[in-house]
Amino acid sequence: MRLGVLALVSILPLSATDQRGMVTFGGLPLPGATVTAAQGEKKIVTSTDAQGAYSLDLADGDWTIRVEMQLFAPVTREVKVAAGAAQESFEMQLLPMDQIRRQATLVLAPRPAPNPAAAPAPSSEPAKKEEKKEQAPPLEPNPDSSQDASDNFLINGSQNNGAASPFAQSAAFGNNRRNLRGLYNGMFGFTFDNSALDARPFSLTGQDTPKPSYDQFKGLATFGGPLRIPHLINNGPMFFIAYQWSRNNADTNQTGLAPTAAERAGNFSALAAAIFDPKSGAPFPGNQIPLTRISPQALALLNLYPLPNFTGSSGYNYQIPSLAAQHVDALQSRLNKLINSKNQISGLFAFQSSRQNNSNPNIFNFLDTTDVLGLNSNITWRNTLAPRLFGTLTLEYSRYSTTARPFFENRENISGEAGISGNDQSPAYWGPPSLTFADGTTALSDGQAAVNHNQTAGAGYSLYWSRSRHNFTFGGDVKRQQFNSLSEQNPRGSLTFTGAASGDAFADFMLGAPDTSAVAFGNADKYFRDGLYDAYFTDDWRVSPELTIN
Repeated sequence: MRLGVLALVSILPLSATDQRGMVTFGGLPLPGATVTAAQGEKKIVTSTDAQGAYSLDLADGDWTIRVEMQLFAPVTREVKVAAGAAQESFEMQLLPMDQIRRQATLVLAPRPAPNPAAAPAPSSEPAKKEEKKEQAPPLEPNPDSSQDASDNFLINGSQNNGAASPFAQSAAFGNNRRNLRGLYNGMFGFTFDNSALDARPFSLTGQDTPKPSYDQFKGLATFGGPLRIPHLINNGPMFFIAYQWSRNNADTNQTGLAPTAAERAGNFSALAAAIFDPKSGAPFPGNQIPLTRISPQALALLNLYPLPNFTGSSGYNYQIPSLAAQHVDALQSRLNKLINSKNQISGLFAFQSSRQNNSNPNIFNFLDTTDVLGLNSNITWRNTLAPRLFGTLTLEYSRYSTTARPFFENRENISGEAGISGNDQSPAYWGPPSLTFADGTTALSDGQAAVNHNQTAGAGYSLYWSRSRHNFTFGGDVKRQQFNSLSEQNPRGSLTFTGAASGDAFADFMLGAPDTSAVAFGNADKYFRDGLYDAYFTDDWRVSPELTIN
């Protein structure tokens, strides 16, 4: 038993652990970095994979891990390797620009050719056993190095990359650039469509409705790179900007059941059922409503209805093409500036504007409009307080605004001119009341005027601390929100005709006898304000390689 214990003790110091880690730059994986683990005279070397991860088979104990990559400052850290130890994380930082230029020019500079004049003259004396080697002169940066020399310095994406294969790239925008100039990337694309290339909209009635002429256009342009303004900004932030725009027209057929010329005159003789007088309860002779009994409000609203343009269908007698136009502009932009090895600032600004004409297509040609504008912006400052301690401050602002304008807003007071009272007569709510018919006659309606402005302004701070197997995050946010709604619920009112008075819904309308009516206005403007506050703490505890508790 004692021998077994001694054998076990002698084996324990030889146990090995799979030490894993992650190498990143700017929070993103950094592949191809060289990782060296040293313990006394022992060294083990590997490199990171495409995900920026590496793995080393190390004996338990104290090791020195060094991460290196060209153009980056090396990072060295003392690591205790043991079973269940947390995964290491290395954040690389670029060297200062003068050191990067020095490294690149030294690599690109050609080696000096040997000087024949300096060759030693032949001597008859026997050569000495030991000769002092001539020391080569130091290499000087050579910005005008030849192309042959630069061919030896292969850069991903350059013309020389893969030159020995059929996939060699030709000179392009940004390739073969000299003096380490910043790489700018841009793109432009568009799609175009015309009504001549499109089929006609489907016709529910089978009528041959003319197709209006229109164009559709969509475009996208992007551009990005380092921001430099001669004599003003030499080492500005990296920027990216994308702009999208569209000019679309949608062609649809609008169908409906419009009152006939006979019905407009109170003649319902085409109906098989009798039309009754609501006052006496007796049927009208010949289903003809006397002109003196027709409501003047109904006659005024009838002017908004078009006359039928075809016959032969009980469900539809009117069809026209309708063209709705929508214009959209959208911008996205980002800025990122690495101030030094401990401070980094980034920002974002985006907006989208949409303008839609004929947003509520109908057979009456009421051309309503809807405008939408959205803004979103933020700025973030990231500060490295210690190798495993990061602070992030974020300021944000967003706004979303919609404006709906009905066709008759500030244009014509339909209700007032028709003699309809009791509804809102404000210019913003001018227009007809909503009419609904149970017999299938197309409802008369228009959009509601509405303005909505919502915005949020806030600030937040978070602190990230990695210690042993724990990743702690502390933070809090402060926000101020506004919701502004300016609209009435039902300012012009609504009338429903079911035929309960005369036996026919449209006859009820001509007689001015609605079955139900509703109106709601007087509390249009609503302004809501709210403050939001929060504080949080999280612990991402890596208990073992197989178990993490958050």
